[in-house]
Amino acid sequence: MNSPLEDRLRDALKEAGSSLDPAVIGPLRTPGRRPVPRGFRYVAAAAVAGAVAVLWLGVPGAGGQRVATAPDAAAVEGAELAVFLCSPSEAYRPTCGGRDVTGAQRQAVESYLRGRPGVTQVRFVNREESYRRFRQEYAGQERILNRYTAADLPESYRVRVKPNADRQRLLEEVRGLQGVGLSVDLATLSSASRQRAGEELSAFLCMSGSTSSACGKKPRAATPAQKKAALAAIKELPGIVSVYFESRQEAFDDFRDAYAENKTLTDATRVEDMPESFRIILREGADRKKVAEALERLPGVAMVIDQRCLNQTFILTAEYGIREPKVC
Repeated sequence: MNSPLEDRLRDALKEAGSSLDPAVIGPLRTPGRRPVPRGFRYVAAAAVAGAVAVLWLGVPGAGGQRVATAPDAAAVEGAELAVFLCSPSEAYRPTCGGRDVTGAQRQAVESYLRGRPGVTQVRFVNREESYRRFRQEYAGQERILNRYTAADLPESYRVRVKPNADRQRLLEEVRGLQGVGLSVDLATLSSASRQRAGEELSAFLCMSGSTSSACGKKPRAATPAQKKAALAAIKELPGIVSVYFESRQEAFDDFRDAYAENKTLTDATRVEDMPESFRIILREGADRKKVAEALERLPGVAMVIDQRCLNQTFILTAEYGIREPKVC
């Protein structure tokens, strides 16, 4: 059974002929009043009333457009567009049917890109080049390096466009070409997405009607007693630097600010859709997994999000075309 928010999102996106793709949703700008750094925009949406399925699966039968917030203007200048070609990997099956891009398709995609107005440069990146860069970027991080080989990274075209080019329109057009598995605006990988804001863990609390199994068969909102007990328990966990309680209204205000350009999404969202949460900053070197597991066991906690993990997930998808990367 879908949550009310999920139903509203599906209806709104069907009406707009759109779908959500987390690969093209940029990082959340840090509000100036916020005492804790924030993670990616799709984290907030994923936590909203169990609407994870809407974000990751999109809306069946949608028209192929993407609902995404525009990157900051400063991040756009000089940033490339990445067009990842089809790969036989399971993650690309929904768009590519389990087939690798053919030579004819690759040539057709390149010709199309070179012929589009506003395109100034088209560069082909093969699997070997991508894998070399991947090994360099994640040097020393064996947990990630051991998960992927060159065969897991799709071929791609990196595209540069003029400053006044319609980047989003080009991405949407390219996405409809045979042999294309994913298209991403790398402007979303601004310095904001690489900042150490990923130290944060977010513990989202149960709501009435929560879809999380942690909230029981008849989900109820976390009680004041559970919130008080959770806060006390969090403060006793090893490696905690600070903890901040975020109300529904605060979460809603930040959500609307972050998605201000995304009217379809903001119009479908209400204050009551937003979960309360504890935002936790950890000391560098703290055992993140152990802390997250302890948070998950607290009564009244629906789900725990590790935003450093989401940072890595976003980068692996946007820069290397690894869909649904398993890094956590």
